[in-house]
Amino acid sequence: MEKIDFAIVVLHYQTLEMTKLCIWALQNSFNDKKFKIVLVDNCSPNQTGRDLINLYKDCENINVILSEENLGFANGNNLGYRFIRENYDTDFIAVINNDLLITQHDFFAKASEIYKEEPYWVLGPDIYSLRSNIHQNPTRLSVLSLSQLEEIKKTTRYIINHYNLNVFRQIMGNLKNKFLKRKITTQNDLYQKSHVNPVLHGACYIYSKDFIKKRENAFNPDTFMYFEEEILAHEVINSGGKLLYSPLLNCIHLEDISSDSVFRKEKNKEIWKHKNMLKSMEILSKELSE
Repeated sequence: MEKIDFAIVVLHYQTLEMTKLCIWALQNSFNDKKFKIVLVDNCSPNQTGRDLINLYKDCENINVILSEENLGFANGNNLGYRFIRENYDTDFIAVINNDLLITQHDFFAKASEIYKEEPYWVLGPDIYSLRSNIHQNPTRLSVLSLSQLEEIKKTTRYIINHYNLNVFRQIMGNLKNKFLKRKITTQNDLYQKSHVNPVLHGACYIYSKDFIKKRENAFNPDTFMYFEEEILAHEVINSGGKLLYSPLLNCIHLEDISSDSVFRKEKNKEIWKHKNMLKSMEILSKELSE
């Protein structure tokens, strides 16, 4: 197999211009590193997977894979991860959203340096969201307990069954905060220093050789979308591995581009989202119970 320094999986769905911007940023982040990018088109109905093939047909470091069906977040990324694992010899595989921009010129070199100092299975960078103006990583410092998960499942079921009522309450709450001039702080201050075994945000993962040798898939293949972060954190820690968050790496997140392109009506998007969250929570619940 061909030896490379780094491999990256980018999952594409519908939003061609966003994927092109993501790839452009990646190509400017490697300097002299030998790398491969695997673009997985998740069966985009607008046929932009074919556009990607034409755009990058002359790029030796880019492979485009067309999935015959929409595999969801987990298995769409798993398709690209397995392709790399089976065709290239590399110590690092990054899996990133197509709405993520890596603008740090030494991003991947730094990830390799961090591993030498503190070997990890999975590394997460500082992710700054342009939509919400917050730092999203780490999501939380520890995996949810079974009792905490059960409470979230109850809330999720309620939202699905009482969506219109829930929206009304949110609107009233926002109005109340506005008129009372109540300051709401959503900033995640955890991003300022390193953390071991936190729950890492799913927009960007860097898997080391320790993970690659043991795992055939990047994510649990039983999920379609949502809650992959919690499941991955639980599985890595339960296997004796290490997740690491480092503020030495940073990137920009534009958020929800692909799902927004599919669902124009907020109600349909939210109900679909929470139903898939609930399915993934059932998988995590089963794992926590074992």
